Amino acid sequence: MRGRYFVTEKDPRYRRAASAVKRSVAGEVFLVPVTNGVADVMSLYVLNPTAEVIWDLLEEPRSLNEICEHIRQVTGEAGAHVREDCCNFLNQLEELGLVERA
Repeated sequence: MRGRYFVTEKDPRYRRAASAVKRSVAGEVFLVPVTNGVADVMSLYVLNPTAEVIWDLLEEPRSLNEICEHIRQVTGEAGAHVREDCCNFLNQLEELGLVERA
């Protein structure tokens, strides 16, 4: 995930877009884009455990700092790479239209 880190705001807030749902199938967790009420099963995104935690947090609008702090607590990780990884993941979701700035 390293290498794409960029954020234009100091502490942006994010929320889930209405255009995706989380589903668990056979032990895997997926984000499924939904267009006009229909699941786009050709565009499934697998979530690792940390990504799933971030997605679950976004049920309510959260700031980048809140998300990073929660991930640090859950994983025991410290350092700038947590923020970098969170930013990269959120940027990817935003580019896909799965999250939006709150």
